Amino acid sequence: MFFFLILSILLGVFSWVLIKEYQIEKFRFQSKKIELTKNAKKLCKEEEILKEKIEDFKKKTSQLFAFYDTARLISPLFNKKELTTAFVDKLSSLEGIDRISLSELQGSNCHRFKINQKDDYLYLDTQSSDIFGLFPLFAKLLTVSLERLELYGRLQELSIRDYLTGTYNRRFFNQRVEEEFLRSKKLKNKLSFLMIDIDDFKRINDTYGHLVGDAVLERCASLILEGVRQIDFVGRLGGEEFGVLLTDTDKAGAIMVSERICSRISQEKIKVFDENLNITVSIGVATYPSNTIYMDLFTEIADKALYRAKDSGKDRVSWF
Repeated sequence: MFFFLILSILLGVFSWVLIKEYQIEKFRFQSKKIELTKNAKKLCKEEEILKEKIEDFKKKTSQLFAFYDTARLISPLFNKKELTTAFVDKLSSLEGIDRISLSELQGSNCHRFKINQKDDYLYLDTQSSDIFGLFPLFAKLLTVSLERLELYGRLQELSIRDYLTGTYNRRFFNQRVEEEFLRSKKLKNKLSFLMIDIDDFKRINDTYGHLVGDAVLERCASLILEGVRQIDFVGRLGGEEFGVLLTDTDKAGAIMVSERICSRISQEKIKVFDENLNITVSIGVATYPSNTIYMDLFTEIADKALYRAKDSGKDRVSWF
């Protein structure tokens, strides 16, 4: 009997301990549940705020990215000032932006940003505080567009220039001949074409080598460029042959320019390595409209005049 009494007391104590532990764990669980619920509500609220910020950011930046995609395609048609102005106009149209201007000159209270690797800067002047969060992105987009514009200009220049002489290449030069011929025909202007060939150039290459020949080509091209105006066009037609297009120039003027180029080159001693070379050129002249009114005959007449200069002894100018 005493044994059962002791057992009952122990069971009661054990049950009471289990109930207390259960109540304690239940309280802890409820406390954690309440804390997690609070944290979940806080996270939901923060998530809603973040979503609003993201949507606002997307709204602002999507317009700039859309504009950048357009600018990326049309930037070759702009110069630096026009492209910058277009970006400023776009940024000024965004919601919350009151006034903004960009300048290459620093003013009071202006914020500057770098636009290339040459330490060139533009300066931002604005009364809108909203712009400062968006401006770093704007500056980057503008920088990339300006770099693209500069690269396009360099590539375009390379695509129309002869790599050795710096004169226009044959494709671009022929295009200019056609365009200027049609323009002269429309405006009833004179137009002259010179075909220039370095005399005995094959002998120079065979005797001294191609490096000397390249140096001769470069120097002759420089002397030809020095002998014409900036509005004229000089192109390398191939090998040792150059073409010169003299705008608004009659036959007398073309002959005078040709004689000057021919004389200047013949008087030049071209120093290449240890060699001092005397170089001469022969030049054929054709003029619109005195020689022809047909474009396909324009360069052909100059070519025939060139051959006549060669046959007559070289180092001279010939025309019809």
